[in-house]
Amino acid sequence: KALTGQLVPQGQAAEAADKESAAVLASLEEAHRRWQASWEEFAARAANNDREAEVQASRIEHLEQILQRLRGRHDQLAADAEDGPALATHEVDSLAEEITQIEDRRHNLDAEIDRCLGDLAAAREDVLMRERVLEEARGEVQGLRHELASLQAVQQAALGRDERDAEDWIEAQGLGSAQRLGEALAVVPGWERAVETVLGNYLKGIRVRDLSDYQQALGSVGDAGVTLVEASVEMSATGQLPSLASLIRSDDLQLGSLLHGVFAAESVAVAVAGRSELGPGESIITRDGVWVGMDWLRVLPGRDDESGIIERTQALETLNLRVEEAERTLAELQGHRLRAAIGPKPWKPGVKRSKRKSTA
Repeated sequence: KALTGQLVPQGQAAEAADKESAAVLASLEEAHRRWQASWEEFAARAANNDREAEVQASRIEHLEQILQRLRGRHDQLAADAEDGPALATHEVDSLAEEITQIEDRRHNLDAEIDRCLGDLAAAREDVLMRERVLEEARGEVQGLRHELASLQAVQQAALGRDERDAEDWIEAQGLGSAQRLGEALAVVPGWERAVETVLGNYLKGIRVRDLSDYQQALGSVGDAGVTLVEASVEMSATGQLPSLASLIRSDDLQLGSLLHGVFAAESVAVAVAGRSELGPGESIITRDGVWVGMDWLRVLPGRDDESGIIERTQALETLNLRVEEAERTLAELQGHRLRAAIGPKPWKPGVKRSKRKSTA
């Protein structure tokens, strides 16, 4: 009861941490939506700048052609002015004024194009920044995938999936995709070590619905070791300490028989003090994995390949979620870049915008 009272606040703290994580995730999703809207606005602005630059370039080219024709007429009229001074001078002055107006318009268009090109340069800088973000997203996905593959390889070895002889029999029984016990267990946080200490090699056991379904096939196991585990009801706690089985959070897998008679204690002192209440075959395991019986105490050596299976399973679940989230983010970034790439191509200036003075 005392331990149960201590575990309740821990459960509440875990629930609060879960709610805080959900709030952080919602905040990140909102930030991502804002970023996506900013990106789409940027793509539209860049496309408008490209189109505006093309229009202004066409107008400048047209004005250059007009100026060329007017200058030709101006030169011709200037040459003819010697024969008819009064009429030629009037027309020359008129043409000179028209040329001046057109050059003013051209100068204004030059300034407009300079503005558009400035906006385009800023847009391209923004694109480069987003490309860097995309590269970082690719790197994150690759790193997470590598981390996941490495962790999966360690877990596969710890669960005995690399034992070829046993795996052949398991595949033949249609259990190749069945969960191993270590993958199926959900334990109250902090008690993983204790559960793994007691279960040991049973963590490699394969979950089955009914052991009797495989009794005929056991003769073909040969030298390969195989453990099958059937779901069972939870065994109730006795005395003042909760049963270790009560710390298993899986609804359909309480391991009542495997953990029967094993109780949980927060510390070695509590476990040693509780020995007097133990019956034959009963024992107490501490959070840190110190196992105490009526007249014995066992401390296992440091973690080996089988240790940490339960914690590693939880780490794999978290890492899988991170990989999925990173891959979604990468796909969205690639989609934004593709939509921007198929838009109008940036305008490349082809008109020489020299500032020539009127000869009038």
